[in-house]
Amino acid sequence: MINKIWLFLIIISLIYGILTFNMIPLNDAIMEAPQTAFRIFVEFIIFMTFWNGILRMTKDSGFLNVITKYIKKIIRPLFKELDKNDPALDYISANLCANLIGLGSAATPLGLKAMQELDKTNEDKKKPSKAMITLVTLNSTSFTLLPTSILAFRRSYNAQVNLSLIPWILLISFLTTAFALTLNFVFGRFYK
Repeated sequence: MINKIWLFLIIISLIYGILTFNMIPLNDAIMEAPQTAFRIFVEFIIFMTFWNGILRMTKDSGFLNVITKYIKKIIRPLFKELDKNDPALDYISANLCANLIGLGSAATPLGLKAMQELDKTNEDKKKPSKAMITLVTLNSTSFTLLPTSILAFRRSYNAQVNLSLIPWILLISFLTTAFALTLNFVFGRFYK
C-alpha cells in the first residue's frame, strides 16, 4: 500500500513539474535525494550506535537491572494478570527503559521478546491477551524522557537542536501515553 502512495506522489510531482515548467528544480531534487538520504542514514546510524552502546553499558554494569526493578513496580498495576515474577515483566521494563531514552530501535527486540513471553501464558492463541494489548499500547505511544531520535533527526536536517523543545515533547509524550492507557483501561473492561 505504501508503495502505491509513494508512486502516486512521484507521478503527481512529475506531472506538476512538467505543467509548471519546473523540471530543473525537480531534476535537482531527484539527483540530490539519494545523497541526502545516505548522509542522514549514516548520521542516524552513528547516533543510534552510540546510544545503543550506552544502553549496553548500563545493562552490563547492572544499572539496567536496578532501573527495571523500579519500573516493574510502577507498571505492575497495568499488568495485573501477570505473576510478579513473570519474565515478561523484565522484558517489558527493559523495553520501557529503552523507550524512555528515545531508543525505539533498541526497544523493538525487547518488546518482541516480551510479546513472546506473554504469548506463552496466553490461553487463547487466536486473540491477544489484555497484557499483550497493553504492551502494544505502551509501545505505540512510547513515553520518552529524552527524545534522542527526534534530536538526531533535527540535527541531521541541519535544524537547530533547541533543548527548550524537550519539555514540550515530554508533555505531549506523557499526554498521549496517558490518553492511550485510559482508552486501554476503558475498552479493556469490555474485552474478554
